[in-house]
Formats: sequence, structure tokens, C-alpha cells
Amino acid sequence: MDNPPCPACGSSDVIPIEYGYPLDDKDLMERHRRDEAAIGGCLVGRPGGDPAWQCKACRNEFGSKDDD
Repeated sequence: MDNPPCPACGSSDVIPIEYGYPLDDKDLMERHRRDEAAIGGCLVGRPGGDPAWQCKACRNEFGSKDDD
């Protein structure tokens, strides 16, 4: 699936938000360092759902992991 555009600013420069304990996932930490993935943390279950995407231009978080 292609990354969707940001609904707040329209930018197509968005990255997936990945969940889990980042210190145990060297691949995730490397993608985060290269600004290819955002770290969502290890706690999930935010009211309204956990966002799936983060805009690199405005840092808006959007979408839902529940839609995957």
C-alpha cells in the first residue's frame, strides 16, 4: 500500500507509525534514525484508535492501525 497523503496539510511525505518496544527492535530503531518510521511506543489502545501514519511535514498523526 502506498502512503496516504496527510489530511491536515496534504503532504505526501508520510511515514508509518510502528508500535512495540523500540529498544528491542534494532531494525525499527534504524528505520527511525533514517526518518523512515515513527515510533508509536509499546502502549496501544488510545481512545479513538492508534494512528497508523505520521506526516513528516506537520507531524500530524492519522489513520488507524485497526484498519490494517
